[in-house]
Amino acid sequence: VGKITIGSRDYFKQAMTGKLAISDVIISQRSGTPIIVIAAPVMDGSATKGVVFAAVDLKEFSQREIGAIKVLQTGYAFMFDRNGLILAHPKAELIMKTKISEFAWGNQVLALRDGKIDYNYEGADKALVFRTSKTLGWGIAINVPQAELTAPVRRMASIILILGIGALLGGGAIAYLTARTIAKPLTDVA
Repeated sequence: VGKITIGSRDYFKQAMTGKLAISDVIISQRSGTPIIVIAAPVMDGSATKGVVFAAVDLKEFSQREIGAIKVLQTGYAFMFDRNGLILAHPKAELIMKTKISEFAWGNQVLALRDGKIDYNYEGADKALVFRTSKTLGWGIAINVPQAELTAPVRRMASIILILGIGALLGGGAIAYLTARTIAKPLTDVA
């Protein structure tokens, strides 16, 4: 108390006008880490009397929420702002230092905002599904290697192929035995 000044921050000014505010990513005056702030006005009728706010540490959020999302064996989630700056990622060294536009697929994501793209990264074919918040302009993406996506289909195709070959061989053996049992008495009669 008394060591941090928030009066000049946009989220505070917006909350003082009576609106709920969510800040862009800012650097915390206290910890020096990237945060977002959610601020709500304290109202007395139609007059704003103050602001209640809470800061969300993006590093902690990334580790606990985004980093915890696992898709299949090696798929993962990440979050980016409206300009493509990575806000949350399992690799902490990318947070607030890397823009997705630095990657070949990143400009497609920023242009489309919602959708799915297939791309190749470091020799691996991958699928990326992404959605962007209309309110914040932030996006979340889920990245999965194509090989992991198609593995169950390939496994099922192998099982069906083996069962099909087994059924064909079994049917052929039954047909041969049936034909022999019918042909032998006819041959004896003839």
